[in-house]
Amino acid sequence: MRVLATGNSFFNLVISLRQHALRNFSSHAQPMAALIQTDFWSVRTIVEDGHQFWRSYFTFDGNYRVYPLHVPICQDAVLTEGYIKTLKAQFIQLRRWTYGASDIAYVVNQGFFKKNKSTQHDLLPKLWRLLEGHVTWAVGPLLVLAGGFIPAFFHPNSYTANQLPIIVSRIQTVALAAAFVTLFWRSRHCHPSRPATNVIAPSSWCCSGRTCR
Repeated sequence: MRVLATGNSFFNLVISLRQHALRNFSSHAQPMAALIQTDFWSVRTIVEDGHQFWRSYFTFDGNYRVYPLHVPICQDAVLTEGYIKTLKAQFIQLRRWTYGASDIAYVVNQGFFKKNKSTQHDLLPKLWRLLEGHVTWAVGPLLVLAGGFIPAFFHPNSYTANQLPIIVSRIQTVALAAAFVTLFWRSRHCHPSRPATNVIAPSSWCCSGRTCR
């Protein structure tokens, strides 16, 4: 669980360096004036953080940006009674994150079927990243599992197409071995100590959204 939590934190830390790709995630802050203009938070969505970004984006006609605030706070991994229950809790958390796919229909409706002043050259890349992220998240494991066999299915007489599954298999074997080595090393050498305080923040950083006037 700690490896998965660390991977999620590292991924979002890298994303925080890409200003054009930033949007609300997990812990975030928003100016009160902007919050009032957006009629506060939506009560109809499961994933509130990302949806609030899009509500603010269209409220301010695309003139809205998110800025990362890198602060040292404590984050713990998913943990409950027993390993099986912990895996189930981790799955439920990731499943809740996937509900962000509901924003795709909202963005398309607000951006293309309702009047707004947001520029298409800014909206289209954001919509593409939103769509690509959720689609890749859904079909990525299937592509890793069976993607190497697809070329051979369409070109059964091609030597390269038939060799691709073997090459992919060896790459995945090396990657799996590296994952086990990393897991073993972290379990032996990386045991973070508990903080002195009992206050535990839910994320690695905060995102602050504000309008750009």
